[in-house]
Amino acid sequence: MYLNRLLQGLYTPGSTFKVITAYAALTHMPEVMTREFTCRGRFATGEGYVTCLSQHGTLGLTRAMDVSCNSVFAQLAVELGEARMQAAAESLGFNQRFRADGRVNLSISRYPRAPRNPMELGWGGIGQHTTLANPAHMMMIMGAIANDGRGMEPVLTQNTGAFAGFPLATQRAAIRIDPEIARQLRTILLASVDDQAIGGKTGTAQVDDGRPHAWFIGFSSNPRTPYAVVVVVQNGGGGQAEAFPIARRVMQAAVG
Repeated sequence: MYLNRLLQGLYTPGSTFKVITAYAALTHMPEVMTREFTCRGRFATGEGYVTCLSQHGTLGLTRAMDVSCNSVFAQLAVELGEARMQAAAESLGFNQRFRADGRVNLSISRYPRAPRNPMELGWGGIGQHTTLANPAHMMMIMGAIANDGRGMEPVLTQNTGAFAGFPLATQRAAIRIDPEIARQLRTILLASVDDQAIGGKTGTAQVDDGRPHAWFIGFSSNPRTPYAVVVVVQNGGGGQAEAFPIARRVMQAAVG
């Protein structure tokens, strides 16, 4: 009960990790935005299958994010390969230490540096297998996407006012994304939410010790609320049903 889950929590990210896989694909596959994929309900890795919740048929990357197609993102992870997936995850802050206020350690998100066979790569590409994510770190990634590629370390503050003309809090850019890739991800994630005031990705992370963790990571497109947001409902069920409504209420309250 004394664990600050935002800063010290580590959770299987589920489909929220598809944002990292999409980032890797946009970085290394220039044609990926115009490419078409086929989902038949599962993706054959050669060593087993990554299953999907539906047979989505033919679809592109944006639609694959919208319907959270496991087949497409597993295929991308396998095609990209271990080295590129590792590099992409680490360039977005996995396996790195971040701090809030420069002094409060965040738990380190983990994309383990271990050999993976194609099936493990596929499951890793959809946020399962051994991947673990810290909620505040995932919020930083959303901030980078919304902020033209600059993701800031979090600052703990009671208000956002100023004293004698000086801000009460300063932030340091800790994650950097190529601005064009950030723009592409922003467009994809705005299309993935049935609310154009918010862009983001839900996740339903399967775990061994109970119901799935429900996730939503996102950002506001409203200039009045330039915020990134993360919601994790531990063992809460589905991300769309449980986590996203909370994020929407938070953003609505922020508009006031």
